[in-house]
Amino acid sequence: MKEGEEFVVDTAIVDTGFALAGETFEASIVVGLGAAYVNDLVVHHISAGAKKVVRVAERQEKKAEHSIGKTFKKIGNTISNWFT
Repeated sequence: MKEGEEFVVDTAIVDTGFALAGETFEASIVVGLGAAYVNDLVVHHISAGAKKVVRVAERQEKKAEHSIGKTFKKIGNTISNWFT
C-alpha cells in the first residue's frame, strides 16, 4: 500500500516538475525531486506509526476476547448451577 502511494504521488510530483521546467528555468525539477523525497519521508513515518497502532489494537482485541470468554463462562456456570 505504501509503495503504491509513493509511486503514484512521486510520479505526479516529478512529472509536474518536468512539465514546469521551461517556465521556471529548471528550478521546478529540483523542487519536484525535493518534494518527492519529503513525501517519501512522511509516508514512511505515517506507515510506521500506523503499524504500531495496529499492533496495540490487536493486543487490546485479544484482551477483550479473553475477558468476554471468561464472562460467558461465568454466566454459563451460573445458569448450569440453577439446574443442578
